Amino acid sequence: MSDRGDGFRLNRRRLLAAISTVGAVGALTGRGAAAYLTDRETLADNRMTAGAVTLSLDGLDTGQVDLDFTVDDYGFENRDEETVCLGLDDDSNPAWVWIRACPGDSIQDALDARLTVDGETAYTGSLGGLLDFLSGSDGGGVLLTDAALVGDGDPVTPGADGAVCLTVAVWAPTTLADDPDTVRELKAASPLGVTIDAYAEQSRHVPTPRRPVTGENPSFTFPACEPTGGGEGDGDDGYAISNVSLCTSTPVDPDAVTWTVRDPATDADVTGAVDEAFVVTVTSPVPVQSVVVKAGPEFRRVEFDDATTVTVSSTGGTLLDVPQRFARCACDGDGIKLDDWNEATGTFDAVVALSCGDGGGPPPREPTADEPTGSVLPESRGANGDDR
Repeated sequence: MSDRGDGFRLNRRRLLAAISTVGAVGALTGRGAAAYLTDRETLADNRMTAGAVTLSLDGLDTGQVDLDFTVDDYGFENRDEETVCLGLDDDSNPAWVWIRACPGDSIQDALDARLTVDGETAYTGSLGGLLDFLSGSDGGGVLLTDAALVGDGDPVTPGADGAVCLTVAVWAPTTLADDPDTVRELKAASPLGVTIDAYAEQSRHVPTPRRPVTGENPSFTFPACEPTGGGEGDGDDGYAISNVSLCTSTPVDPDAVTWTVRDPATDADVTGAVDEAFVVTVTSPVPVQSVVVKAGPEFRRVEFDDATTVTVSSTGGTLLDVPQRFARCACDGDGIKLDDWNEATGTFDAVVALSCGDGGGPPPREPTADEPTGSVLPESRGANGDDR
């Protein structure tokens, strides 16, 4: 690290030297070879923290580091970054090192992310997509030196020179400025935590890397990722409703629409204020063709045959595979939207008219000049790897 007064600089050799010292202390306290460090230092502007994992190899070893991301403004220029360096201490043997991150709640798909490895771009896309990538299709993670991480496929060598530093940048795309429901959910989930697991197996007796999954590696397997989201929400009633869009064939006067919250257990109207709504009955002055319910990160569509009174829940209907910004205009044409459930007042903040045009949802947006785009594209590595 630098003693300059104008900022913080991460020097890989000094960092790993410091970690090796901590590893020696761990051995004296009974942790033995399984010494690892989750030491983080923060910049003055809270943009970047540095973490490290060192593994002491006499066979195999595991480690873990937690990264937290807070995004409080829109655009790539307001990204939050964290860097973690992984390596072997000086007394270790060369080893295959695997890393794994578990997928999180689907709300993470609303955020953009970039992964750089030693300064070269390995991934750009959504944060949820990045975690899926690092999890691997079978939960066995990714080899730290794999070509997908801009590596050479060789074992990691001991010492500071063999360490690999990963930088994860997370930011809110500017389109979220028009999606207050998703912004509210992201604020509630902030800071967003990401846990990176690391596993190392010395290579001198294992010439070919063995994925740490059942059936491929008899020595170690990563534990199964805990399920998250998946439509269950906080209980049997699913996620609480955020907004409800009624899709009609003709325009609707918002002032003529009425609605009530129902008890999902008794199907009776709820009396008095409630913090959350799970079932809502809506009466419209014109026939309703379909209703789209947004609850948590999920969108569900329920079809109706020109009914004027409809009852919808946070768990009914067909689950839609659509982006979070779909909430801006979820109908194919006209309709009304019960917008932004307010827990403080126990009601929707507004009933607004919709005129979405053909196809539904908001119009697509071209990325701005300073926002990375795409997904795991080997041919584009390095294009966005500079420090912005």
